[in-house]
Amino acid sequence: MSVASGAQSARQFLFLVGTVAALVLSTVGGEATAAISAGERQALLDLFTSTNGAGWRTTTNWNGAVGTECTWYGVTCDVGQTTVQKLDLSSNRLSGSIPAELGNLKKLTWLDLSFNELSGSIPTEVGNLTNLQYLDLSFNRLVGALPTSLGNLTNLQYLDLNFNSVAGSIPTELGNLTNLQVLDLSHNQLSGSIPTELGNLTKLGGLDLFDNDFTGLIPTELANLANLQHLDLSGNQLTGSIPPELANLANLESLNLVRNQLSGSIPIELGNLTKLGGLALCYNQLSGPIPAALGNLTNMASLLLQSNQLSGPIPAALGNLTGLQGLFLYDNHLSGPIPRELGNLTELTWLDLSDNRLSGPIPAELGNLTNLQNLDLFLNQLVGEVPNSITNLTRIYDGQQDFRWNGLYSSDPAVVTFLNRKQWHGDWQSSQTVPVTGLAPGVATDSSVALTWTPITYTGDTGGYQVFYATTSAGPYILSGMTADKTASGWTVTSLSPTTTYYFIVRSVTNTGGYNQNTVVSDPSAEVSATTTAKQPPRVRRHLGHAP
Repeated sequence: MSVASGAQSARQFLFLVGTVAALVLSTVGGEATAAISAGERQALLDLFTSTNGAGWRTTTNWNGAVGTECTWYGVTCDVGQTTVQKLDLSSNRLSGSIPAELGNLKKLTWLDLSFNELSGSIPTEVGNLTNLQYLDLSFNRLVGALPTSLGNLTNLQYLDLNFNSVAGSIPTELGNLTNLQVLDLSHNQLSGSIPTELGNLTKLGGLDLFDNDFTGLIPTELANLANLQHLDLSGNQLTGSIPPELANLANLESLNLVRNQLSGSIPIELGNLTKLGGLALCYNQLSGPIPAALGNLTNMASLLLQSNQLSGPIPAALGNLTGLQGLFLYDNHLSGPIPRELGNLTELTWLDLSDNRLSGPIPAELGNLTNLQNLDLFLNQLVGEVPNSITNLTRIYDGQQDFRWNGLYSSDPAVVTFLNRKQWHGDWQSSQTVPVTGLAPGVATDSSVALTWTPITYTGDTGGYQVFYATTSAGPYILSGMTADKTASGWTVTSLSPTTTYYFIVRSVTNTGGYNQNTVVSDPSAEVSATTTAKQPPRVRRHLGHAP
């Protein structure tokens, strides 16, 4: 053999050796197919056994001969068919536990076992899957603590464990996952404080930790998450104030802090989050005013501030939120009038201002809200005639609105009929603290005038009638006194001056109690007048008898 032919034979031999080393051949249907390693095959078989493979919804090709693994349902291999890269068995009726052997699929980049019935804990060995970019174990029955080894998955971009029963604290090691874009640990039983290390996840676009048992403060370090678009910490036991630093999250589109124990005021700085489409701060213990700066959030579609302890007026600046579809301010201590600027919110479908201390009339501009489907104003101190424009709100649902426990009235039959049709249980008038009718002067003396009137219908809560008098028409009025209850139909004003014309009004009053935690004082009745008589000279008594 020549040197040249020997070299050629050597090259051929090395090529064959390399080919054999790279491929393990088996015959499937008469064709040669590459096989994954024995360790990876065994990991798949262990998964099948541990999760009741016989009960899976789909088992196509599972447990086939060596070399068929890349054809098994949910298994995706690399181009050379030598290693498993993707395992997707979501919604496939898996039960039982995740086997530790799954950690042998070292080249796995995608693991989705969501929407199954898996139980037990997440094995520590999942932390061996350092090539993982996507991990979804959501909607199962997993328990136990989160393994600290999850912090090894530094290539992970998506981590979803929501809707399980995982307990304990969030490992600080999750702060190592600096490529993470989505982190969802919601609806579990996690407790302790939210680690400040989550502020290291600067690529994060979505952070969901809702419906757990987290306590302590909202970490100011979350303000480092410059790419965050969605933040949901609702349904926990977080305390303290809302960090104004959250205003640094310039890309934030939704902020949900509902159902915690947050206190203090709403930071004015939140008005800088101009991309915000939804702000939900309800069911907390927030106090102080609603910042007028929230009127800067012109991309807002929903504003939920109900069930807090907010006080002061509703800012007229909220009328700038012309894309708003839902405005919920009920169950607070808000006072003052309903701003007429709310009539600018023509996209609004739900407006709930109930259970506050709002006063004054319903502004006619609310009639512009022709897309409104729900309107609740009950349990306030609103008074006055309901504007005719209310009948423009034809889309609000029949029998589902509530206007009770105010001082509202109408003399327009069309308005009365319209509101009765929209009112829950069909009767909006019987609980209104309205002005008395039929006020009339009666007997006058040199120092008093007797008044009579027709009592109002609403006698369900305690109260009475305040009687006022003045020496000039339209006041200023002086309070004469208040009747003992709302069944009273008269009052005598005393301590008046003789031969003087007086002007009288009466206001109906309902005290706090029952459903209504407000004192409601009606508009004044129609004014009436009467003149006191001249003062009579003292009577002289004659004594008859004999002179001494």
